[in-house]
Amino acid sequence: WGLFGAPKAVWHLDGPWRLILEVVFFGSAAVALFAAGQRVLGVAFALVFVLNSVLTYVLGQ
Repeated sequence: WGLFGAPKAVWHLDGPWRLILEVVFFGSAAVALFAAGQRVLGVAFALVFVLNSVLTYVLGQ
C-alpha cells in the first residue's frame, strides 16, 4: 500500500488502477476476517470500504 496507494506513494496510482488496488487490498482483508471466523467483522469492514469508496467518489476527493 505504501508504494502505490498512500498519498505520498513513490508510484502514485490514479483512476481505475487505484480502484483495483483498493479492491484487492481491502477486499482481501475483509475475506481474511471472514475466513478467520470473524464473519460480522468481515462484512462490516467490506461495507465500510464500499461506503467510503462511494462517498469519496461522490464528493470528488
